[in-house]
Amino acid sequence: MHALILFAMMGLFSTTNEPPEKVWTKLEYASDVPAAIDAKRPRLVYLDPGHGGDKNHGCRGWDGRYESEANLLLALDIRRHLEAAGVEVLMTRESDVDVPLYDRPREAHRIKARAFVSVHHNAPAAGKDPLATRYRAVYSWNGLGKELADAIARELDPCQSLHANFAVTRSPEIPSVLIEADFLTHPDGCRDSFDPAVRDAIAAKIAAAIAAYLK
Repeated sequence: MHALILFAMMGLFSTTNEPPEKVWTKLEYASDVPAAIDAKRPRLVYLDPGHGGDKNHGCRGWDGRYESEANLLLALDIRRHLEAAGVEVLMTRESDVDVPLYDRPREAHRIKARAFVSVHHNAPAAGKDPLATRYRAVYSWNGLGKELADAIARELDPCQSLHANFAVTRSPEIPSVLIEADFLTHPDGCRDSFDPAVRDAIAAKIAAAIAAYLK
């Protein structure tokens, strides 16, 4: 009995700061058994500029502009490069509007996208110095998404391919990733994110990785 109480107390006072992994539940619109990707299906990519609308700006950049704007600008550049490579692209939004979070992967499933790519920009966790925090990362949750995340991370090098259980990465049937292209809270990251030439170069690399992956 005493051992059980001690074990429970150890759990309560654990020194780890890692949040518990969310328990996966099947998306209500997904198949019971993940569907195989049909290689003959058109190369359709569903691009998701994160956030948007009056109440969902995302993080605020060093110069006061919001993440939702940076996400849309980068996604539009990625679309242009993908279309130039012969890849069909649809987007969750093409202007500053709010799209419900769970509607984004749901629509990717409905249109049978070959890949779902959510485009974001980052800010450090509370208490971390924004002037000392800047990196790129591509997040995936399952093996299907990790292949695409790894491909994009290699092209964007230096860039990390990381695991995360996000609403937009949990599809069991569509390779799904979330890109954190830069830190808007870092002055250099904010400057580069809104610099058309720098942004276009990043978009070209992301598009090249996606197009190569789809082949």
